Amino acid sequence: METAFAAPAFYLSLYRFTLLLHDRLILPSHKGSTLRGGFGNAFKAIICPHPQRCRPRCRQGNNCPFGYVFQTAPPSEARVLRALDQVPRPFVIEPPWDQRTVYEPDETLTFQLILVGEACRYLTYFILAFQELGERGLGGQESRFKLASVEALQPLAGETALLFDAAQPAQICRDALPIRWDDIETYAARLPAHRLTLNFLTTTRLLEDRAPAAAPRFQLLVDYLLTRVSSLSAFFCGALLEVDFPGLKERAAGVELTRNESAWQDWSRHSRHQQQDIKMGGFVGRATYAGALAEFLPLLALGELIHVGKGVVFGNGMYRLTAF
Repeated sequence: METAFAAPAFYLSLYRFTLLLHDRLILPSHKGSTLRGGFGNAFKAIICPHPQRCRPRCRQGNNCPFGYVFQTAPPSEARVLRALDQVPRPFVIEPPWDQRTVYEPDETLTFQLILVGEACRYLTYFILAFQELGERGLGGQESRFKLASVEALQPLAGETALLFDAAQPAQICRDALPIRWDDIETYAARLPAHRLTLNFLTTTRLLEDRAPAAAPRFQLLVDYLLTRVSSLSAFFCGALLEVDFPGLKERAAGVELTRNESAWQDWSRHSRHQQQDIKMGGFVGRATYAGALAEFLPLLALGELIHVGKGVVFGNGMYRLTAF
């Protein structure tokens, strides 16, 4: 399928983490905030021998696993995003998107982790961090758990590989199942080219004129996806996108939002770093688009995997594509 959008160097990996609970666990309905917060602290604890010295930023920068994953800085020779203090994080924690909040001892909690490009080489640190977090405890009540297993998933090919099993701890980090651009294009070629529905499963926060957008306009969605994919490709996949950005955005304006069944869902998380509550609300629900969609299908297909909008590391911006 010929398309004006292509990201041939882009690749990512998808993993499923299964936690076996030792204690009763109570989580907020938006579980990603708790998982991301606890994981970040545990990651720093296993990496940094002198955390006080690295406040507010890691002194080693991209040479340190924590600095690379959580405080990625553009290199001095970067041609894009040079003015930014940080670039988008190369990971997404994708929690269960149901509303369940209470888990009992001996039950399992499963979530997914997406790593983009070179961040895939740090999977071992993610595994060690969640093992550390299990001993520290998760949530305000410090509920302990054991990391039971980690699997690599390749949903576009229907493949799964066991990478870590608590019963066999020596079996860790076998070859993963990378998702590459060819896989994205093959999947996108099966999508309908004139009418498509996006089901936003978690709150999707897009800003328009510095205010949260109330509706998922197609042009705004494409703008956010293009920005996210291009920056992730440049900094974590080692390649700038050779794409007609102005032309794509202009043509995206011709795709109509024919049915909007989305609704606003508000929530906020508390930031210890900023000492304040951060608004994370956005729209959830279904939005149907009609028009010349063919050239946007690979971009939309990739967006399913890497999410879109603000707060994606907490699980925001997850959507699924359907034909109606």
